[in-house]
Amino acid sequence: MPKLCRSSWRAALLLPIVAAALVSCAPRTSVAPEGVAAGALPLGATAFAIPAGAKFISPFGNDAAAGTKAAPWRTLGKAATSAPSGSTVVMRGGTYNEHVYVKPDRRLTIQSYPGETVWMSGSKAVTGWVADGGDWRKDGWTARFDHTNLPNPLVAPTHPMAAYPDQAWIDGARLRQVGSRGEVGPGTFFVDEGASRLWIGDNPANRSVEASVLAEGLEIHSPGSIVRGIGFKNYANPVNRLGSVKLSGDNMVFENNHVSGAASSGVSVLGNNVRFISNTVTDNGQIGVHVNGTSGIRVENNILSMNNAERFITSSAAGGIKLTGAANAMIRDNVVEGNRGHGVWFDHGSRNATMIHNVARYNDSAGLFFEFSTTALIAGNVSTNNVAGIQVGESNAAQVWNNTLIDNTYGFKGYKGYQTDSTVGFLFRNNVISSPDASHLPLLDNDDVSGQMTWTEMGWDSDFNAFYRPSSTDTEFFEVLSNGAGRLHYKSLKEIQDATTLETNSISVDNHRIDPYIENGASGDYRLPDDSPAKGRGAPLPSFVADALGVRAGVRVDMGAI
Repeated sequence: MPKLCRSSWRAALLLPIVAAALVSCAPRTSVAPEGVAAGALPLGATAFAIPAGAKFISPFGNDAAAGTKAAPWRTLGKAATSAPSGSTVVMRGGTYNEHVYVKPDRRLTIQSYPGETVWMSGSKAVTGWVADGGDWRKDGWTARFDHTNLPNPLVAPTHPMAAYPDQAWIDGARLRQVGSRGEVGPGTFFVDEGASRLWIGDNPANRSVEASVLAEGLEIHSPGSIVRGIGFKNYANPVNRLGSVKLSGDNMVFENNHVSGAASSGVSVLGNNVRFISNTVTDNGQIGVHVNGTSGIRVENNILSMNNAERFITSSAAGGIKLTGAANAMIRDNVVEGNRGHGVWFDHGSRNATMIHNVARYNDSAGLFFEFSTTALIAGNVSTNNVAGIQVGESNAAQVWNNTLIDNTYGFKGYKGYQTDSTVGFLFRNNVISSPDASHLPLLDNDDVSGQMTWTEMGWDSDFNAFYRPSSTDTEFFEVLSNGAGRLHYKSLKEIQDATTLETNSISVDNHRIDPYIENGASGDYRLPDDSPAKGRGAPLPSFVADALGVRAGVRVDMGAI
């Protein structure tokens, strides 16, 4: 769970919801809940030490200069080719319109100057507009971005322009791209490639208009490099070019950076043992962070919010962070919210995943999802107001301990599909699960959509949990289990206890207007009340779970996130 000012992380169970969350099912914020130490410091608020011999760049520098503080270079590209390996490159305040490639043999620390705001930007201001038929055009527009060869299925028929990386903003507000001159209206833009014209539907007078002119930002391949205190924004990266920032070297650190406004992925991590720490990744076109084929990544204390702005198909690759083929990944103390898609998503042969102490809320699909993968510990998380609190699909050996799953459409879903016959091992312990007022789905859902395996054959093991339904009429089914070709529906805790070996030590409250397992969900306070029946009712934790959560093993604990 995100830590509260380095003191006990339990205090972070108090998560006041921003005002937008109270009026929308998907708040569009990029601010951590009050008191939760996640996300990057504001740009200009960092103060990294500058070692002797550091190289400097400045928007007012000259690439023919010496690269010193008194005579800085002009571009990061110059520093990437001229600074000796092992150098620290200090970026003075300002905006740099560059695509920079750092070679594998050039280990660098790239950081902002103390107290100064640094942006690497893929967009530039657009001026010289001509009024034309109620709209405005910019002649001589030559920026072109690849929109071919997209993997299928990524683009929804309802949002076909997601395939086109072109982007534009007025006064910082993203405009929606349309496909023809006739569709241009307020809040939209159109790129007429044949006539080399950019069209917008809003009067640009006395306003700031920007449009993307570069496809990629920073591509860094050198092991051991560090990037910190920098903003990356507005790159028009095609999907097949991966993130606007690419971290391909092993043992890299990416810390206290802001990444926003990418046309597809904000950041791609392709190196091993990368530390992705205290960043804010928000409002990117497809996915915030893309991780593929790595081992040992640590993703900690980040805000990943409002991603999939272009509304790519969520079942393929969209949302907060997606990891494929990732081994030994640690995802902890992050706030993942308001993404159009899954919040945290492991897929395609990932193994030995750990997801602990995260806040996942207001995501359009699952808060936390483990799919087509093997061995996961999912513990101590708060997942609220998502479609699914936690979802495990076509995967093996998922251990789900001490999570608080509140007001999701369904709390936990574990299933086998058509693509694997080895979906075995769902252990569900010490969790708090409640349903929203109008959900007609069960609190726990075990399914084999291929109709082949029963819940016992799938290794479904659920006990020591606390359940709450404000209405057992609205949420008719307590738990649904696979029976091979059919499904078994249980309407109460007693029914499932009488018919199976499950939930023997679980507790349940139904048809009560107040959830007894959280202090105040409306205000974001997910702590157990002092008099909650879930206090001290959890099963003792095995050592590997206790060590991950930072508590004692072998003693009774509270149910829910600890």
